[in-house]
Amino acid sequence: MLSFLRDISLRSKITISFVLIVICGTSISTFLGSKIITRAMLNEAHKQIRHGLKAAEMVYSARLETVRRSVKAAAETEELAASLAAGRGDPSPGALARLRDDHRLHFLTFVNGGKSTRAYTENLARDTIPPVMEEYVREALSGRTSAGTELFSRAALEAEDPALSEKALIASSGEQKATAEGMVLISATPVKTTAGFTGVLYGGILLNRNAELVNQINNFVFGGEEQAGDGAGTVSIFMNDVRVASNIVSVSGRHELGTRIPDEVRKTVLAEGGRYYGTDYIAGNWHLTAYEPIRSRLGRIIGILYVGIPENPFLAVRTSMMLTFLLVAGIGVLVVLVITYFITRSMILPLEEMVKASNRIAAGDFDHSVAIQSNDEIGILADSFNKMSASIKTMKLELEEWGRTLEEKVNKRTEELVAVQTQMAQSEKLASIGRLAAGVAHEINNPLGGILTFSMLALEECDDDHPLKPSLEVIVKQTLRCRETVKGLLDFARQSSATPSITEVNTVVDKTLLLLENQTMFQNIRTVRKFDQNLPNVLIDAGQLQQVVMNIVINAVDAMEESGTLTIETCDAPQTQEILIRISDTGKGIPDDVLPLIFEPFFTTKKVGKGTGLGLAIVHGIVTRAGGTIEVSSSSQGAIFTVRLPIAREDRKVGQDSDIGAGQPA
Repeated sequence: MLSFLRDISLRSKITISFVLIVICGTSISTFLGSKIITRAMLNEAHKQIRHGLKAAEMVYSARLETVRRSVKAAAETEELAASLAAGRGDPSPGALARLRDDHRLHFLTFVNGGKSTRAYTENLARDTIPPVMEEYVREALSGRTSAGTELFSRAALEAEDPALSEKALIASSGEQKATAEGMVLISATPVKTTAGFTGVLYGGILLNRNAELVNQINNFVFGGEEQAGDGAGTVSIFMNDVRVASNIVSVSGRHELGTRIPDEVRKTVLAEGGRYYGTDYIAGNWHLTAYEPIRSRLGRIIGILYVGIPENPFLAVRTSMMLTFLLVAGIGVLVVLVITYFITRSMILPLEEMVKASNRIAAGDFDHSVAIQSNDEIGILADSFNKMSASIKTMKLELEEWGRTLEEKVNKRTEELVAVQTQMAQSEKLASIGRLAAGVAHEINNPLGGILTFSMLALEECDDDHPLKPSLEVIVKQTLRCRETVKGLLDFARQSSATPSITEVNTVVDKTLLLLENQTMFQNIRTVRKFDQNLPNVLIDAGQLQQVVMNIVINAVDAMEESGTLTIETCDAPQTQEILIRISDTGKGIPDDVLPLIFEPFFTTKKVGKGTGLGLAIVHGIVTRAGGTIEVSSSSQGAIFTVRLPIAREDRKVGQDSDIGAGQPA
């Protein structure tokens, strides 16, 4: 071949090259032109079939709206009101028949609004309504008009009109012999007359064998053109997967009814609820088809709306355009240039797409992918690139989610450990102090009792001028003080033997205040009571609650230096199921460095001999064992103590509630 090319003339080489270019250019141009035109025509056909399906849906919805308006208009007519008045709530069959015909409905039924449901049709009156209509009737009785597409059983159709059940019967292909149900556009609306008769009027049209609706859709979608041969559009309505209404005419001249949809359409439309676009061989021609689910008012898929257009007109246009394209493709040089451009472009475009995708991935966008248009090396490379991008995205999301989850778990566990450690430390501290206090109290209680007894006996034997009497009085006074301290230690160290009971908070608080107000320290104290008279009861020992209030009030009076205003407030907190006892004073407040220590045993700011530092510790123990909490806030205008106690439930047993706070020292 190479020797042949070397032996021929340059002209021959140019001629042969030109001929080869023209032949190759023409062949390639024809092929590419066929592909481009076919794709363009098919895209146009698919666009048209999509628009056709949308238009068919609009017509179907408009027809349903027409049924709704027709039923509503029939319910508002004077004729129905007069018929109800004449029959004392029972309409005449003749009136229902005329209203049905005037509003172009297949059936019309009135349901009275009395205590017993009774339905009236043109043919008879009955005491039941079809189950499918129960929700419509309930909604209409509440004053709303509703409409939708529903499946009526054969019995339901016979109840409305026996002729409808016969019309709905369609012989079907496949396992079933005939359809037993009817697909109905239904609407129900309330009826209210000036005479006081109320009820529900519902009616509808049967879609089985309904040529009027499919012709209306066909006229709207395809312009009503009755094209000859294979040019006419096709419209069908399916009940589930059986064709029940259609304008498709078979070879025998009869409408195609009873045929079933293909399996892939059944899966996409009926099972998954999506639209389906494809091709199908119908009435001797290939058609572009579109299917859409028809749903009941509650969203259940009960049928399919179908439109189709034949492929032949588009193929004829394609053939005509191809002939024109072949004439243009005769200019060989231009064809070669165009082919070169397309070849270069087809080779470089996927690589450019991969470069753009790489840059976007580097910027953090993992959703971008490269379109795969071939099965060659570039197509394999693009597919591998897409898989790599998807894997990186998945790994990134998994790492982020794992990091988030790990951080949340670490924070949660850390908080739990800190809380547990704090609680354990406090509990261990109080338990140790309680054990120490109990041991010390028991060790010195008996000797202290002996000292007090003998001191008092000796004091009684002394005359007023006895030189030991002052010393004995000091011994007795200091021994009594020691006994009070020991008593406080024992109260703090041991679990209370009191039995919780249902207690009225206001009564206990009021009695405690009455007891304290008679003492000398209250002479210059103004007491303000703010009691909630509807306060629920709590489960606590009344004596211990009195001890809580008394200790806090005495501390408040001491803080005010026996001059000021003491406010005691009780209220209910329904959100937390608690009652609140709030005691506030007008003293100088509690310093910030002292506030965290006030419930510590033996901590006191009073002078030596004025307090043991156990009062608030005992208060804290009583409230905690009762299942409550105590809060303190302070400012320069005074301090506020808030005791929170859970509301007593009648079904709670005393034995259960007495265990609240068990194991915690007082």
